[in-house]
Amino acid sequence: MSGNIRLNRKLGGSITILGGLLIVSSGFIERGLTYKIIDYVSQNTSYLTASTKILVEIILSVLSLIIGLGGFAVIIGGFLILEQHVLLGRVFVGLGGSAGVFGFIITFGYSLVTSGFSSILTHAFYWVGILLAIIGVWIARHS
Repeated sequence: MSGNIRLNRKLGGSITILGGLLIVSSGFIERGLTYKIIDYVSQNTSYLTASTKILVEIILSVLSLIIGLGGFAVIIGGFLILEQHVLLGRVFVGLGGSAGVFGFIITFGYSLVTSGFSSILTHAFYWVGILLAIIGVWIARHS
């Protein structure tokens, strides 16, 4: 691996960790689109066989746990990126930080519409942290 790629991944991982620290320090959690999808799927598993339903519920529980970690999941993802595990790091960041750009836009827009602009300003550390995490992953992915 060339030095430039390694440097970009270290930069991306570091920015992601900084974003995760901001998310944690904000004390704010917005579950985001991914959590809503998992909640919907878990409530509509009646058509599955018993063994398949148990497996799906275990997987959804693990995913919900990672999402519930929020900023901590983003920090773990940043460290994984630093250790050159970019794909796994992206998964953790995506789950802990509103599932990337698309999830961020939907979550930000939803929060803006339901809570107003003052809520966005009140939780500025959270939103800046999410943006930094997205930027960090983008840098690492495009190296």
